[in-house]
Amino acid sequence: PLIAEVFNLLPHDVGRPIAGFANSLEGPGLANDLEEVLRTERAIEREVCDRDGNWFFQRILPYRMRGTVHGVVLTLIDINPLIVHPQGQGAHVADVRIVLTGGAS
Repeated sequence: PLIAEVFNLLPHDVGRPIAGFANSLEGPGLANDLEEVLRTERAIEREVCDRDGNWFFQRILPYRMRGTVHGVVLTLIDINPLIVHPQGQGAHVADVRIVLTGGAS
């Protein structure tokens, strides 16, 4: 899966805390975002790119079991085609951002 490439995960890494893994994402500190979601129980969503210039929509959600937060869920969605080839897709990109973030950009 894509997440394994971004975080260089191996099968024996299952169960380890994600903050302990190096990753190829650029931009604001992922570890800080993970801690903020745990602390505030509020989702964080943003567009991020990796060192190779690939773009992702990053969503971090609180992981709840029986009403209690037990961790976070990190999702990366490949949006590279929307970012790299925007000609003729500008309206589509705006529509995607409205759906994903709940507001216009």
